[in-house]
Amino acid sequence: MFYNKILLFLLIFIFLIHDVDANDGKIAETITLKQAISLAVSNNPKLIALSYELTKAKGITLQAGLLPNPEISFKIENFNGYGEFKNFESAERSLLLSQEIQLGNKRGKREKVAVIEEDLILWNIKSLKLDIIKDATQSFYDTLGLKELLNLNIELTKLAEKVYQTVNERVSAGKVSPLEEIKAKASLENQKIELKNIERKLKSKGKELNAILGNREQSFETVEGNLEMLEPLKSLKELTELISKNPDIARLKTEEDHRRAVLKREESQIFPDITIAGGVKNINGKETMDEKTNKKKDNAYVVEFSMPLKVFDRNQGNIREASQCLEQINKEQYAAEVSIYKGLNSSYEEAATLLSQISFLRNNMLPAMEKVFNSIQEGYRFGKFSYLEVLDAQRSFFESKSKYLESLFSYHKVYAEIERLVGETQNSLDEKGVMEND
Repeated sequence: MFYNKILLFLLIFIFLIHDVDANDGKIAETITLKQAISLAVSNNPKLIALSYELTKAKGITLQAGLLPNPEISFKIENFNGYGEFKNFESAERSLLLSQEIQLGNKRGKREKVAVIEEDLILWNIKSLKLDIIKDATQSFYDTLGLKELLNLNIELTKLAEKVYQTVNERVSAGKVSPLEEIKAKASLENQKIELKNIERKLKSKGKELNAILGNREQSFETVEGNLEMLEPLKSLKELTELISKNPDIARLKTEEDHRRAVLKREESQIFPDITIAGGVKNINGKETMDEKTNKKKDNAYVVEFSMPLKVFDRNQGNIREASQCLEQINKEQYAAEVSIYKGLNSSYEEAATLLSQISFLRNNMLPAMEKVFNSIQEGYRFGKFSYLEVLDAQRSFFESKSKYLESLFSYHKVYAEIERLVGETQNSLDEKGVMEND
């Protein structure tokens, strides 16, 4: 009876462990853009590494603001002997406490450099977050676009099967040549091959998105979103004015402050540091009398002062290097702005072209092509049109729908690129809930 209870307990325990493991490895059915971005930011190893860099920088700032430690020294003088102490009682012994005093406000300037280096790491974190958001967004819309293309090709495959059945019926009735059945069969098989190709591409893009989300294994079944919900495109002038919010540009102002602080820190090394020491010296055995008490003195007070002479090394090389780095920042800032302006103009033209294309396809081309296709398909049943006319109308209609879908997810991708270039965080990024912790 006792062993049966133990066996029952072990079985229950194994069942619970298995159930926990099953829940841990549960795959989400769908994932939205907001969820994808949140996971990508949370799991990115580079972002996690930068958080450690920030913690390390805070330690460096703390250390930079500390005063030099005082030193204590003990000295023995004037004793005789070889290999052993002789007349040790008559030797002179000194005990000194010394403190280095740094001139030129070295500690304050050193601390300022460290504080600005913390700010630079924060800018790096913001830049990396925007890169992660852009990559996750573009990968998400690649996956969503392929999903919609897959659905479209499933529809096209079903239609090809329906057309094939219609042609087969007309061939059986002797109304058309058997050659048309062969063409319809070939068209159906080609469509099935295309469907398999899109399935493979979608699987590959799903793995790519999964990697961006920081998962080693598949964590979702499919993506969920609305390709036709487009973000409005601002004017190029408005977008250009937002470039200053790009952390890659804003960071350069902090970098300029950092290099100026480094120059001041190096210039402060011109001032020599002084060391002041004070203590007592035992003078046993010396014929020294106190004039007031007329007694022999055993101890005397000692004060020392030392300072290096800045004759050869006045930190000239480091000062020159820091000065050149400060002058260089203006060129770097100009180069960065030119690169971003160029990228923004290119992306804006692409986005504007895609919007125009989407509008034309949605409002003009697709309705007209659908109407023509339906008319020809219906007319074919009554022998008004040939199979080639049906095939041509079908191909034109679905190519237009494919072009429409490709234009939609291409616009979402280029819009993500524009957001990255202008450092836009007020609207969509705040709604996605990933920038508020900066």
